[in-house]
Amino acid sequence: MTTELVLLSRVAFRDQDTAGPRLRGLLALLAADLRTGCGTGRLVEGLWLDEQPENPTKALQVLVFRARAQLGSDLIASTPTGYRLTLSEDQVDPIWSGRTQHTLLDCYRAGDPDHLPPGTGADR
Repeated sequence: MTTELVLLSRVAFRDQDTAGPRLRGLLALLAADLRTGCGTGRLVEGLWLDEQPENPTKALQVLVFRARAQLGSDLIASTPTGYRLTLSEDQVDPIWSGRTQHTLLDCYRAGDPDHLPPGTGADR
């Protein structure tokens, strides 16, 4: 299988760079739980750290709508409690491991993917 979602040196799906820290954060959060996906509460909490929007569920729906429009409607599936990526583990950046996910998620949430920790492959 080919890696379709890159999360380290840049955030890209099928070689198309993604724009915006929230979209990158959404992809990172969903990639961290490929099998089960994420509930809307967890996504809202992870994407809006400082101040949640007035209607967080609606804001998340708009973000997912934009992600589907930019990257393809088949990438993000709805679940009974939230959303999940439709990719298998071998289609996601192989360096994206449990050990580095939380640090990397913090960088994406902060809108700062350029300051990823050394040793993740993005610092080369």
